[in-house]
Amino acid sequence: MQYIDEFKLQNADKQFEKLKRKYKNKKIILYGVGKYFQEIKDSFDLSSLNIIAVSDKKYEKLEVLTYDDKVGYNAISPRKIFDLKPDIVLLTVAEDFYVEQYFCEELFVEQKQKFKYRRFFKLTLAQIIEREFNIM
Repeated sequence: MQYIDEFKLQNADKQFEKLKRKYKNKKIILYGVGKYFQEIKDSFDLSSLNIIAVSDKKYEKLEVLTYDDKVGYNAISPRKIFDLKPDIVLLTVAEDFYVEQYFCEELFVEQKQKFKYRRFFKLTLAQIIEREFNIM
């Protein structure tokens, strides 16, 4: 439970309630299926979100939507996200810098289109400063 303290700092319970209201009946793809995703999945009832798929670079070779038993959702290649026409892609990764870099410098350029995305939980100001200045 590596990220539980981070969730508490971020008021994750309140953020999750806002997320549910904001994206009610919206098509959601979660990007990232590592430890951060797993802790979100274990800590919050995601059934209240309309999650149509998960995506991750590890699924790059998938050509069609494929159920992944390990994560409990349909999985899709990042390059196929556009085909599902999500309303939002929520980043379920601890460090989103590299994902955003991948989206903006590779995926969006290659596909010549974009989709809306944001972090699953927004960072606090203290976390932003800590990351920006490598304060630990």
